[in-house]
Amino acid sequence: MRTLGKLTVPPIGYGAMVLSPGIYGEIDDDWALAALRHALDEGATHIDTSDAYGPDGHNERLVGRAIRGRRDEVVVATKFGLAVPEGWRPGPSPWGTPSASCAAAPTPPWCAVTPSAACATSAPT
Repeated sequence: MRTLGKLTVPPIGYGAMVLSPGIYGEIDDDWALAALRHALDEGATHIDTSDAYGPDGHNERLVGRAIRGRRDEVVVATKFGLAVPEGWRPGPSPWGTPSASCAAAPTPPWCAVTPSAACATSAPT
């Protein structure tokens, strides 16, 4: 466990980004809720989400539905203010599956700020 001020969280969290449509392809809300609830049942107590994962805050709402009645069991980490360029669509990843990779835009603003391995390997040449 890690302590951040008065908050104690596990060092590894469940990344909920994959549970929203359009991020890594299409996904059904019922399936996404079942997957997240299964993670909670198996002991996941740190969930990462964002208002930018899916259209109109879809991911945060989905996480809220999944933890309803269990809020005291979970630490939710969220991000805000992530600007997704108008017209942006997920592109192919270097691994051959749809993803929100940097290959989707010629100059993705998030890669310029926080380079990652995905940005470095999938950036247009």
